[in-house]
Amino acid sequence: MNGKARRAIGKTATYVTLVIIILVLNLPFLSMLGTALKPSKDAMTVELFPSNPTFENFVNIFTNTNFPRYLLNSFIVAIVAMVLCTVFAATAGYVIARKSTFFFRSYGVTLLLLQMFPTILLLLLVLVFLKTLGPGQYDLLRLIITYTR
Repeated sequence: MNGKARRAIGKTATYVTLVIIILVLNLPFLSMLGTALKPSKDAMTVELFPSNPTFENFVNIFTNTNFPRYLLNSFIVAIVAMVLCTVFAATAGYVIARKSTFFFRSYGVTLLLLQMFPTILLLLLVLVFLKTLGPGQYDLLRLIITYTR
């Protein structure tokens, strides 16, 4: 067997392995999609894809619930939090990179050390801050603040 045939077999084995890995990693999504396409009475069956797929569940969620509004709220929170995090991180990174004083060098080390603590430790401070906004008001603002930390 020459080198060209070995490379072809190696590439084929690599691609087959990658396809298998992709299928295994996408199995939860495929299972979720199959369950969504099943009629409500067949939702607990074990088949991956239904024999009689239906879009009844999708029609139900968009017509009989407030799901479109919830989806819009999720998009608003995600986009605003992403923009705010990017702006804050970019400006802070620029300042830290441009300044070479002792304060900013030690700040970089402090920032690295703080990354070792779980984010859940900040929950108490976030809850105290959110409590100052008042009960039941500014729900999207609360989520944006929580996700922007």
